[in-house]
Amino acid sequence: MEIAYYGMGCFRLKGKEHNVVLDVTDDLVRKQVTKSGTVFFVDTDGHCDPAALRNQEAGTQRVSGAGEFEIGGTEVKGIAYGGTTAMLVTIDDVRCLTLGAADSIPDDAVIDAIGHVDVLFIPTGGHSVLDAPAAVSAIRAIEPAVVIPMHYRAESVPGSDGYDELDHFCKEFGLEDVNALAKVSISPSSSQEDDGSTAVILEPQR
Repeated sequence: MEIAYYGMGCFRLKGKEHNVVLDVTDDLVRKQVTKSGTVFFVDTDGHCDPAALRNQEAGTQRVSGAGEFEIGGTEVKGIAYGGTTAMLVTIDDVRCLTLGAADSIPDDAVIDAIGHVDVLFIPTGGHSVLDAPAAVSAIRAIEPAVVIPMHYRAESVPGSDGYDELDHFCKEFGLEDVNALAKVSISPSSSQEDDGSTAVILEPQR
């Protein structure tokens, strides 16, 4: 499964059969990702009716809100907490969790409901979302194999000026050599780490 970052909280998870896009807000990005075939949009705000979902193999579909969903073989679980919904997406047997624009650390009940996490997308920019120290505390609580920061200030990303820069998180996490990647590929075996969480920095694609 391949991951690309588009700034703010937007990621594309490219699986063998489907593309899942998390928290897309940019119309240009939406047009780009829908060119690649089947796309499922997963949002950490709003809600949808599980009964209205189509187990489809083509086209687009939006999933949001608390509950358990299955679309085209891809599993999505929404866990409400604070003012957002943590969305757990299982694609190609890789469990990916986004906390969206969360401004608080999930409590024990939420973490128990989430379960094992291979890849965690976590806000780090502060102000209206988790800041760097809170993000690191959340990472320690959730214990993902791989963590990818989001919602931080980047010159190429419109609307990100209100956040702290990525350096704040890197220093707090203890990441010294920052090599941003355009994309990263994750498999169930490659995500199994026994020595703590590994941080991956993705360059926003525009």
